[in-house]
This record gives sequence, C-alpha cells and structure tokens, in this order.
Amino acid sequence: MVNRLYTAEDIRQLDQLAITQQGISAYELMCRAAESAWRHLLQRWPELDSLIVVCGGGHNAGDGYVLARLAIAAGINVSLLQLSDSTLFKGDVLTAYNDFVAVQGVSEVFNAETQLRSPSEQTVLVDALLGTGLTRPVEGLWLQAVQLINQSGLAVLAMDIPSGLDADTGCELGTAVKADMTVTFIGAKQGMYTANGRDCCGKIILDCLGLQQSNDTNTDTDSVCASVSSDLATVKLLNKSCLKKIGPRWHSSHKGCHGHVLVVGGIAGFSGAVFLAAMAAMRVGAGLVSIATDPFHAALLDTQIPEVMCHAVSSRAELKVLLTQADVIVVGPGLGQQDWSRLMLEEVIQCEQPLVIDADALNLIGSDVSFNYQSTKHNRIMTPHPGEAATLLSASSAEVQQNRFASVIKLVERYQSTFVLKGSGSLVTPYDAKKPATTWVCPLGNPGMATAGMGDILSGVIASLLAQGLSVAEASKAGVLVHAYAGDLAATMGQRGLIASDLLSCLRTVVNNE
Repeated sequence: MVNRLYTAEDIRQLDQLAITQQGISAYELMCRAAESAWRHLLQRWPELDSLIVVCGGGHNAGDGYVLARLAIAAGINVSLLQLSDSTLFKGDVLTAYNDFVAVQGVSEVFNAETQLRSPSEQTVLVDALLGTGLTRPVEGLWLQAVQLINQSGLAVLAMDIPSGLDADTGCELGTAVKADMTVTFIGAKQGMYTANGRDCCGKIILDCLGLQQSNDTNTDTDSVCASVSSDLATVKLLNKSCLKKIGPRWHSSHKGCHGHVLVVGGIAGFSGAVFLAAMAAMRVGAGLVSIATDPFHAALLDTQIPEVMCHAVSSRAELKVLLTQADVIVVGPGLGQQDWSRLMLEEVIQCEQPLVIDADALNLIGSDVSFNYQSTKHNRIMTPHPGEAATLLSASSAEVQQNRFASVIKLVERYQSTFVLKGSGSLVTPYDAKKPATTWVCPLGNPGMATAGMGDILSGVIASLLAQGLSVAEASKAGVLVHAYAGDLAATMGQRGLIASDLLSCLRTVVNNE
C-alpha cells in the first residue's frame, strides 16, 4: 500500500542509497523496473500483439529499451521510436540499448514526419520518453512525440511517470502524456496524485524494486528516505486507516454525546449552501445541528429540514447567544460579502470553539485587512478551493496551482491554521508548531464532484467529525476522505449530472461501513 510520497530528488537519493547500501547496480534496478512494467502491461492488456516504445535518451529510455527487449523475447512485434542519438548513449543506457540491438531490436529515429504505421487494436504504446528529471516545458521534437502519443488512440503505458508531468507539483510542463496506466518505481511521486497528475497517470501501480526486502537493516523505502530528508516537510497519501477514529457508538449514548454543530451563513438567495452543510453534518452523525441565517429564508429552511434548528439572525448579539450553545461552528457557506456577512464573521472569529471556515468567509478574511485574522488556539480548519486560496495569499489561482504543495504550506504558515486545499488530489495540512508540516493527499474523488455545493458538504462533514470528538487533524483528514468516498459512491450511476445532495445518503453509508 502506498503511504509516503516523494519528490524527484528523494527518488534520486533513494536510487543512490540502493546502489551503495544494498549493492544493487543501477542496471539491475533498470532491469527490475522494465520487468515490472512488462509484467503489469501483460496483466492489463493480455491480448497484446504489438508494442510501440517511444524512447528518449536518459534512464527512462533505458527502461524502455529493456522492456522492448523483453517483448521481443516473448515474440511480440516491437516498433521502437528513438528521439536521442544512440551514438551519444553512455553507461547503463548504452548497455540497455546494446542488449536491445543484440536481440535484433531495430529502432527508428523520430522526426517531424514520423507517423505510426497501422497499429492494430491490440497495440500498446509505451512512454519511455522523459523521466522525473524534467524541469522545463516540453518543446521541439519532444513536444511532437508527446502529441503523437496522445493523438494515437492507443492504450498507453507510462514508465515511472508520464512524460511532461512534473513529479513534484503534478503540473504539466507545457504538455504531458495521458496514460491509461503508469508503473512507477521505488517510490510514488507526489505530483502523480494532485493537480494534473491523476489525469495524466491513469491507474497508478507502485513497484519498490526490492528496496523493501529487509526488515532489520533500515533499508525499506520509507526509512531510507527519512534518513535523507528527515528535516523536510513530509507528504503522505490518505488511506482508510484515518477513518478508524470515527469508531462505533455506545448504546448508552444520547444526542448530547455527539456534539452540536452551528452553521453560519446563507445570505438572502443562498439558503441552499447552509442547507447542504447542515444536512451533511447530520448525515455524518452530529447529535444536534443548528443554522444561523438571514431572516429572509429562515422559516423556509425550518420546513425543509425539520431535524435542524433554524434561527433568523440579524445582529451580532443574536448570533452570540447561538455561538455559546454550539461545540463547533461552520462559517462561510452562502455567507456573501455584504454588511450582514461581515457582522456574522466578525462575531464568529472571536469565539473559542473549533471553526470550519469556508467559501465567502475565506474571501472576506483574505480581502478585508480589517479582520486582521489571527488563530491563537490553532483549532481552525480553513477549506479553500484554488481561487479562495489565491485571495488568502494575494496571488492568482494559476500561481496556487503551479505548486499546490508549496501553496498549502504558505497558507498554514501565514494563518497558523489547518488547511484543506481542495481540487483534484485535495491536500490536507494540519498546523503543527513543533515540527515540519505533513501534507496528506487524497487519492479519491472524481470529476463529477466539480459542481456547486460540494464544498458546503465537505464543511459539514468536517464539522460533524470535530463535534463527535475527533481532533482538528483527525477530522480534517477523515472528513476529506469520507467526502471523496461518498462522491465516488454517488458517481456509480455516472459522473455527469452528479449533484451535491446526491452525496448525503452516501455519507451515511461511508461512516457506518468504515
């Protein structure tokens, strides 16, 4: 199971440590990588009858030459397109190339006129073009090769990482290969799970290439990497273990045992946002849920959700009374940025209880210096999408997305709060003043969730878990995973047309099955 995620530099150091500490030669690692990719390729496409391998000139190309040799030995028809001059190959790449030639492997030099020669429906295209070392935009013939791969209509296997994908950030460097499956080696790269990573990688398979064979010599992937980067922020993948904190309920419990969530928001015309947040809190198990909202629609909400206590609030004094009765407060869904909105937020941010801050509350904090937001209790969870994160950082959405990992760390440091940076591969970074931050990446969720109201659902989920006794870090991690699980469950009928309220019944299923 994938746990720790790595940067490209981490992987380079792990390569070297495998060679120096375990005595595994670089060419042996290359062969192990190709053998793994070949094995998984056959498992995914058992009817394979021909292979097209596109090779560059680095170690990723060496993996490709070895895989091509294995395919020839298995009787598969292999076409190999070569972008680099083989007379310039050195070391292990040259060895891999010579071994390929020794089995009568023939390569074709790629140029601007290169076309794929009538591939069959059972042809698989292997991307061994560019590896994790890429740091600048793909251009020239390399760009044309990536475009040829993407326009081929063939099944695509990427070796280690899709060419053009930044291993550290998940951004496309100009463009990137869109693979159906990526077999990655030694350690999973953090950029594969966020930003454009999931679109480019397809199904991700990790093979540690034997670096986890020993339990008594401190040479497994995680412990070796810890020895070379123990002072750096850590990135990990969320998994079901974080849901164990939710736990079963005692027979003797009552509604007061499971916390009281107050949702503050819903300017006139935006009652749906508080409705979704409140219902999500109920479906995840909060004992009591209240709404403090604009008097314009408070009575209407009362008739829509009888299980929730809806209060018409016009002043800070009225809100203050409700705040004292709640264990956890959500502020932001449908809040707006009007005078009433500011009054509500000014009162909420003074309270001592844990807060989940979302939507327009984030925009007001980021754009209005008069709030002078400071978190001294560190019991606040802020849940921006990239646009809201940009406001909080006085940056652009593009700058936030350019390096989501760096952006979420900046947010945590600036606001001294736990952050959830939403998006494909949502990032969760709990605030910890005593040690470098750990960022958790959510591998679940789907494009159908890119619709209005999904963030309101997430706010309610996280607040409900806080109210039921989970810590800020536990609730933020478990909440993101529960939300994503529910989204995937709701999408079983199809992603297109999925709406936020479809998740409500699924939330109940998820929190009772884990």
